[in-house]
Amino acid sequence: AGSPEYYPPEYNDRQPSNLEREKAHDIWSLGIVFYLLINGKFPYDRPEIMFPKQSQMEKSKYNLCDINVYNENILLINKLNIIIDSMLTVKWTKRPKSCDLLLLIENIGIEFFGILPKNYYNIYCK
Repeated sequence: AGSPEYYPPEYNDRQPSNLEREKAHDIWSLGIVFYLLINGKFPYDRPEIMFPKQSQMEKSKYNLCDINVYNENILLINKLNIIIDSMLTVKWTKRPKSCDLLLLIENIGIEFFGILPKNYYNIYCK
């Protein structure tokens, strides 16, 4: 279930579900949430993308960070764009797993305002 705006491209391809695929669905949905928080809109505006097919997604690349930002925020926005872009990878088998995502966040140097402890990758994923 869920809201169609957050469905990943493989949602309607009628393949049997498995745990790894469902985790990849969650990563996609979280990428949509991050995109929405930064841009104030969904990455795909066209209604036919609501239930996207992979071929449609590949042809309809979204624009990361459509908003105007102040110069001091550009570095942070660029870092977030790297993370969002990885989360919105069309092929679900290529999307980062949760620990890969934590490692990417840690390597890029994004601090979540003290919410996550230092070296959180080692704490949660090892």
